[in-house]
Amino acid sequence: MPPPSLPVTSSDSDSGCGGGCVGGIIGGCFVPLLLLILWLSGVFAKYGWPSPFAKAGSIGNTTVSTTSAAATARAEVEVELKK
Repeated sequence: MPPPSLPVTSSDSDSGCGGGCVGGIIGGCFVPLLLLILWLSGVFAKYGWPSPFAKAGSIGNTTVSTTSAAATARAEVEVELKK
C-alpha cells in the first residue's frame, strides 16, 4: 500500500491578504496607539480633551482645573476683570 499523499497547501497568491490587508492591520493598530499617546501627553487639551495626568493650573489667585477649556477661558476673563 502506498503512503498517503500530503494535502495541497495554498500558495502566497491564494492567501487573500495582500499589501492592503497588511497596511490596514498595521494602520488600525498604529493610529489608535498614536492618538492615545498624544492624548496622554496633553496635545488635545486645547480642544477640551485634557490628559488624565495633567496637573491643575493656577491663574492668579484662582486655581483652574484642566477639565474644560471653557472653564479655563472663564477664569482668564475673571482674572483680567480683577486687574
